[in-house]
Amino acid sequence: MEVPEFSGFTRLQSLYLSMVKFLDSMLLGTFVSGCPVLESLTMHNCKFHDFKILDIAAPRLKNLTINALASANAGLFNCEVIVACPSLVSFNLLGTPSSLSFPGTNSLQNVYIFFNHGPEHRTVEECHHLMDSILRGICNIKVLKLSAAFLGSVRLLDFRGSENELELVRFLLKKGVVLETLSITWLRGVENRWEIILEIKKFPTSSSNVAFTFFKPGSNIYSMRDLDHDHDL
Repeated sequence: MEVPEFSGFTRLQSLYLSMVKFLDSMLLGTFVSGCPVLESLTMHNCKFHDFKILDIAAPRLKNLTINALASANAGLFNCEVIVACPSLVSFNLLGTPSSLSFPGTNSLQNVYIFFNHGPEHRTVEECHHLMDSILRGICNIKVLKLSAAFLGSVRLLDFRGSENELELVRFLLKKGVVLETLSITWLRGVENRWEIILEIKKFPTSSSNVAFTFFKPGSNIYSMRDLDHDHDL
């Protein structure tokens, strides 16, 4: 007796999976691609056993939620997550994969990411590296929410003081309740650094211990304590 091949759920538009243990990344990818009209996919408290790559490719998918807050060996700790969904509008990730990319996903508007770290998960430094790679790949979104149990240090590179960059600094200072250091490296050629620094100093902070450090192009540094004097910024 021959078992017929699975041809997918051709009319399935919404799928919610809870506490499912996935054993094969290729089978999961094949299953998702076999749902051609799928618009909403949620994987809640799911385990991804020994995944190296999680590739989600669905042409009509608009909403994707991945909750992988499991132990390191059952989550996405060593997994590269690739989301190739050209119609995707909303993306939610609870977990900390090794990398995250959105090739060909140009309609993305809302992103929420919660990083977990600790002895079994990512270090704070690894989370910073991952966050940097994520920000480089989703620069056209409208709403970005990042959350973590601890964010102690942030460094922004090639800073020119644009409206979007200042809004990011304002957000980090407002939400970083345990933020200790915020470092900014200027983009070469920025002439109004003093005005930008004065504006940043006016931003409200939720952490009473946050310290600012500004790096000149070329790695010379000066701190906020130096700003009581006249410097060539």
